[in-house]
Amino acid sequence: MNTEELRKIIASGENEQVEFKARIPKQDVIGRHLASFANTAGGTIFFGIQESAHIAGVDPIRTKAIVEASLRALSPQITHRLEQIEIDDKIVVAVVVDKSPELVSANGSYYARSGATTRPMKSEEIELSMRSDARSVMKLADSIEQQTEIIEILRKELKSANSFWPKLGWTIGGALAGGLISLMLG
Repeated sequence: MNTEELRKIIASGENEQVEFKARIPKQDVIGRHLASFANTAGGTIFFGIQESAHIAGVDPIRTKAIVEASLRALSPQITHRLEQIEIDDKIVVAVVVDKSPELVSANGSYYARSGATTRPMKSEEIELSMRSDARSVMKLADSIEQQTEIIEILRKELKSANSFWPKLGWTIGGALAGGLISLMLG
């Protein structure tokens, strides 16, 4: 991300996919935000920017260490990337989080984004998401079963093609054809 892109994001303010943090909060707070982005539509946390659009900057080494510790509290792990952007002689650290195909928990609890707010998920939302994940697993299991059946058929066909009798038939057929050709030419 370049400085121009960051300025546009700052000007637009926080929303369902953007969170600003002037300072580095506790690990559990960061974990909640990361899980909420993964459970909703993905998003980015910018450390070193105040909600008022003031660029405060952060210590990138300390920020990255706390973010990495926060990531270890998530289950399952999420797809993310850390970016460091220099703007107005200050450092902003961005954590870009992809939407997860699975429901992600932070310290055993589930979170989602509603507008610019991270909130605990309702039990109905968790149940719906879990059912959706279960259907995906069932579809995957069916697909694996079908592929296993195809592999078994192909294995049998290969075994049959490589057995002694078909090879003997091809050898005898080739010898007879060769003998006939040599008689015709000779």
